[in-house]
Amino acid sequence: MDKKYSSHIESYAFAENQTSPPIWRDALYNHRMNSLLFRAHAVQRMFEREVSVSKVREALKAEDVIEDYSSEMPEPSRLLFGLQGKRPFHVVTSENEGQTTVITVYLPTLDKWKKDWRSRR
Repeated sequence: MDKKYSSHIESYAFAENQTSPPIWRDALYNHRMNSLLFRAHAVQRMFEREVSVSKVREALKAEDVIEDYSSEMPEPSRLLFGLQGKRPFHVVTSENEGQTTVITVYLPTLDKWKKDWRSRR
């Protein structure tokens, strides 16, 4: 395990009174006064893909929205673009009552995305 990522992830406290699946809480997030939760799945994928928490936060703050699913139920969600160095990544989030949840983080591939990493094939 890369110490750079493991020590950062271990510093996050498990959310109290959690429901399944488990989530991680980032108490330092205050963009639009939302609390930020990381699902365990998102944390695992971030670690596997070497995408840092700070880069995910930057993507959320930049709000470079690729797709908006605001009409989705039960919670509106969005697909956002971010960069880890020169490497693009996508973040799927949902929002509900002042809380943003990071559902997953993945690296887009050219078989599904055009070279701008924002347009589907």
